[in-house]
Amino acid sequence: MGSNTVENVDYFFEHDFEMYVALANMKDLIRSPEISDMPRSGSTNNAQLDKLTNIAHASMIVEAVNAVVRSIPAKRGRNVLQWRLEGRTWLQIELISGYSHGWIANKRKEAYEWFARLFDQSFPGLLEPFVED
Repeated sequence: MGSNTVENVDYFFEHDFEMYVALANMKDLIRSPEISDMPRSGSTNNAQLDKLTNIAHASMIVEAVNAVVRSIPAKRGRNVLQWRLEGRTWLQIELISGYSHGWIANKRKEAYEWFARLFDQSFPGLLEPFVED
């Protein structure tokens, strides 16, 4: 695994994962689509169903990420990654763990590499694009 893998996983956790969590948390706000024999518009798509599909997809991603993180061995940086997913900053993680910036950076890199391998093997294709409205 190279530096591109680490950079991609870092980007995923810094940018994409937060959006998936937010979208997954919306599952209680979306109502089931109502089916009626009366047409409402000329459109052939179902925006409500697309929203439900995207929310379900995001929920699956969040659950998969959490399962993969839990499966990373502790000695491979699982705690560092868990603390980060809980919203702690890298400085807070250094203070909690009592380890140096360099040690945390090495554990983060190792955890990201493990995450990439495990996620790719366990959930291939799960990060495919969402349904467009």
